[in-house]
Amino acid sequence: MTLNINPHFYMVYGERSGKKICLTGLILFLIIFAYTDNSHSELQQPRTISTASRQVSSAWVQPKGALYNQIMYSYHSSDHKFTTLGFDAMEEVISLGSDNTKVSTPDFTAHTITYQGEFGVTDRFTAFTRIPWIKTSYELVQKFSGEDGPDGIGDVDLGIKYLISDNLKDTGILLSAQGFLKIPGAYDFNDPVTSVSLGEGQYDIEFDLLFGKDWGRSYAILHAGYKYRFENKEFDPVTFRPSDEIRVLVAGGLAVNPKITIRGILDWTKSLENAEVSDALIVSGFMTGGQAWHGDTVLIKDTLGIEQNILNLGVSMQFNVSQRTGATISLNKDIKGFDFIGTENAADVSTISFALSYVM
Repeated sequence: MTLNINPHFYMVYGERSGKKICLTGLILFLIIFAYTDNSHSELQQPRTISTASRQVSSAWVQPKGALYNQIMYSYHSSDHKFTTLGFDAMEEVISLGSDNTKVSTPDFTAHTITYQGEFGVTDRFTAFTRIPWIKTSYELVQKFSGEDGPDGIGDVDLGIKYLISDNLKDTGILLSAQGFLKIPGAYDFNDPVTSVSLGEGQYDIEFDLLFGKDWGRSYAILHAGYKYRFENKEFDPVTFRPSDEIRVLVAGGLAVNPKITIRGILDWTKSLENAEVSDALIVSGFMTGGQAWHGDTVLIKDTLGIEQNILNLGVSMQFNVSQRTGATISLNKDIKGFDFIGTENAADVSTISFALSYVM
């Protein structure tokens, strides 16, 4: 995804549709990878791709003194979720383990405006940040409170990236490493069982290896990372720790002409299924319909949504206004996928985004 914030936690309350978008995305994705180029996620392309193509999260770093800026507006919507829990016609849990199924949920929408920026400290070392402002609208919140949902600044990312090699073993492959910290302090974290918040309320730290290959008109990216997630103690002794995650992202693009680049992306997040909730949180769940035989399973896989597997397909088109300025429109869709690689216990989210970028 060109958007790097993760809306899936707060969307699990309102969970998320679009076979035509998915099919179109898959076709374009395969076409793009038949050629492969390079300008997703903060790429630095000195050739046919405008430098404005660069965004946070690819292998390319910024030159010393360069500042990449992007403002992105995104609209996220969801009215379904994928779940491995069994539900009856009254939407009551009747099984803790069943086939992964897509079910209806109350409508949920979110508008986000995200600033992404990165600065070349040296030619090999780049510092970057992502700062999202989020406005949510959730059907159940409207029903019981008459209000849309929370809004404000969400989780902020602060990170560093280091260029290890720009020609790995003479293959022309570029390799970088990055690490970043997710910081939750900009919003009020509410009761995790009865309220919706703008994030999960705890710190996360992620480490990634980033590979990139440039063929001139085309490019390819491979991104592999591990996210460690800390415990949320905001309502101690009601505590929880989301599952650690492995993330694999493959992407590619083709410069159709000097002004237009088409890009495709497949982004897979795999839960390690090591989430934990405290006994006090399980007891708190009884007040909202939880039952003893649920144990911690319903809280982890549904109420809190802290063991999610997500498979997302995306396509985008970038217009290179100038060598330093670009505009991008993107479509992203979560898909069911397969038994091992797919979306489970997470909202089915569709996203459309528009971004403006400028390199200083």
